[in-house]
Amino acid sequence: MRALLLWWLALSLAGCAGDDARVFRRDFLAFGTVVEVSLYGVEPAPAREAVRAVEAMFLRDHRLWHAWEPGPLQTLNRAIAAGRSALVPDSIRLLLERAQKLEADSQGLFNPAIGALLKAWKFQQDDPAAGAPPDAAARALAAAGHPSTLQLVLDGNRVSSRNPAVQLDFGGFAKGYAIGQAMRLLRGRGLRDAVVNAGGDLCASGRHGERPWRIGIRDPRGDGVLARIELADGECVFTSGDYERYYEQAGRRVHHILDPRSGEPARGSR
Repeated sequence: MRALLLWWLALSLAGCAGDDARVFRRDFLAFGTVVEVSLYGVEPAPAREAVRAVEAMFLRDHRLWHAWEPGPLQTLNRAIAAGRSALVPDSIRLLLERAQKLEADSQGLFNPAIGALLKAWKFQQDDPAAGAPPDAAARALAAAGHPSTLQLVLDGNRVSSRNPAVQLDFGGFAKGYAIGQAMRLLRGRGLRDAVVNAGGDLCASGRHGERPWRIGIRDPRGDGVLARIELADGECVFTSGDYERYYEQAGRRVHHILDPRSGEPARGSR
C-alpha cells in the first residue's frame, strides 16, 4: 500500500485551517512518480529555492540509478554480464552496500539483483500492461544463476561479480534513499519542519505547527483510508502494493512485487 498525505481540514479541526495555510507545497516528477515537498512556516522565496535544490537532487539520482536507461547503473549491469568490472559513483556504491545489508537481513526476500526477472515480467518498461507474463521457460531462464547482491565484489568504487546473472535494479528502495538525502538537504538549510513524499514513500521532520504531521494510509481496494497515524520527528513510512504497477492476465493480477524464491509475483500482496 502507498501512503497518501491527508491535510486534515475537517470542521472539527477548524482551528488548524490557519496552520495549513502556512504549509508551502510544490511537486515535480522523478523516479516515475510525483514527488511532493511540504514545508511549514517558511517564506516563499527560500522555500522555492529549497524545493528546486531537492528537485535537482532527485533528477540527478534518477539518471544515475536508472537500470534501463543509459547511465552508470546500466553500464555496471552490462559489465557484470560480460564478466568485467566497472567504476561507479559514490552514490551507487553506497546503495550497493545498503542493498547487501537489506538482502542479508531479509534472508534474500529483498533482492535488487533480480533485474533480469523484472525485465522478463515486463516491469522494466513504463507500461507493463503492454507486455505479457513470461512462460515457465522464460522465468526459469531469467532466474537461472540465482543472482544475489551478496555475489558483488566492492573494491572501493570498482564493482564486479563472478555471477553474470546479477542484474541490478534499485526500484525497491532508491526512492527511500533519495528521500533521506532530501531530508538532510532541507535540515542543512535550517528547514526542520518538512515532509518529502515520493509516490507514497515519505519522511517527516519536525512538526506541522503545534501538532505532529498526520498521514493516512490509503485502502488499496477502495477510495477510503485504511489507517491514520501521526509521524514524530524523523519518522518515515514506506509502502508498496499490487495496485500501482500491474496488469491483468486471465483474471489474475500480475504485479511488480516479485518473490525471488519463486520468480513470480508475491502472493498475499494488496
